[in-house]
Amino acid sequence: MADSPPDPVVKQDWCKPKVGSAQQSLITRTEACVYYRVDVRWSTEVIPGVDTTTYGAQFDLAWQAKTDPHGNEIKTWVQMQQIKTTFPPGDRAVLFGDGDPDAMIDSFCYSTACDDGSQSSKAIDFFGDLSWDGGMNGSTPIDDHIATGSVTHTWNGNTNRATGETDRDKSIDMPVHLVIYPQTDTEPPPLPDGTKRHWEDEQPVPLTQAGIRVRCDKVASYGDPGCVQKLYVPTYKFNTANYPAAAAHAWLIQNKSGVTGMGKTRDNPLQYIPPKGRNHLDYAPDITSRDAICSRYRGKKATDTGWVPRRAFVPHLRTALYHTIPLLDDEVNCDEFPFASTYQSAGMKIPEGKNPAPNGGADCMQTVAAQTDDGTEHLLDDTRYDPPAFTENCGRSSMSGKVNQGSMSRFGEFARQLRLVDEDRYLLDPGNAWFRGCDTSKADLVCTMTKP
Repeated sequence: MADSPPDPVVKQDWCKPKVGSAQQSLITRTEACVYYRVDVRWSTEVIPGVDTTTYGAQFDLAWQAKTDPHGNEIKTWVQMQQIKTTFPPGDRAVLFGDGDPDAMIDSFCYSTACDDGSQSSKAIDFFGDLSWDGGMNGSTPIDDHIATGSVTHTWNGNTNRATGETDRDKSIDMPVHLVIYPQTDTEPPPLPDGTKRHWEDEQPVPLTQAGIRVRCDKVASYGDPGCVQKLYVPTYKFNTANYPAAAAHAWLIQNKSGVTGMGKTRDNPLQYIPPKGRNHLDYAPDITSRDAICSRYRGKKATDTGWVPRRAFVPHLRTALYHTIPLLDDEVNCDEFPFASTYQSAGMKIPEGKNPAPNGGADCMQTVAAQTDDGTEHLLDDTRYDPPAFTENCGRSSMSGKVNQGSMSRFGEFARQLRLVDEDRYLLDPGNAWFRGCDTSKADLVCTMTKP
């Protein structure tokens, strides 16, 4: 037993435990604060003509877990307190240890990559008794003491495939959760004739509480091997003030297209596809997906309207560029959304692609980021193509290379810090607060971005 209460492993205010009070469970890429209500009960065996007696208790349980993005430790911390009981006073009513060999509350890391690889539970080092007496004092249990414990699991370095080079080969999942096996020393009340009764279930089934999914990897470009909590879906945020045209393009497709909502919620995320050699398909997204959307058209266009018959990409002459004089170092880019480095890219064909466009970029909504005669900048319908139907599943825009590339310039560091691996989910916030005045229900979308 611990000599003193262990400190929480998550120090931030948002995770301060409030045992006995309602609190929301929260998770980040490396930290989790999870709150449970644990209910235990025992009922007497069924005897015809005799009333069944049931005793029970409720406990608030706070559980924390912390992973190291550049290390191998998985630290956990747990605190529990009885908040209600129907057991009679004076009994060791509910035990989670405290000398009973059949009672336990252990931490379980279910993976051959965890600890010694035996996939067995690990005892938590607690401060405070792991047994609670029965009886209530009004609305408060007579025994409302708190038990606090901690235990650390260690990634032993094993991965899915020791000799492989893909993200799948170099990573491994390690579910971590609590296993709770309660017992009681309370005897059931006897039968009317004094005969001893028995609980219907002498040993209730273990209560396996929902935990976290730890994933550790050895992806070389991310530095030292490390571990994250893969259930957390991170959000990549554009620098909207610096790159408004890229933000407007992504926002348009997210809010008024055939794939409305893509990349906005956990239920409809983007999925990262790393470069060729790292993804499990040996696929080159920067070439194959991008070429399908952004291949250039070099044939003749209509002389009167400039209409592009094959709908391949053509840089727009009115695209707003940002040259550094006298270098003239900006050029027109093809900006696409969803991004080429996602499984949602319209340029990635089935069965692997999640959102294929049969004709590639020809099926996308076509826009241009232009500067008009009055000097203001706009994201406009590119009238050289058919007008948008707003049912397209992708967007393609003629845009400044500095804007297009600048909007994604932080993504490499984003992926490194969060250890994104093949098929990981993430969200995109193009700067939603800038578009609060935009009404996407209207047939024609005309609105002004406003800094919040």
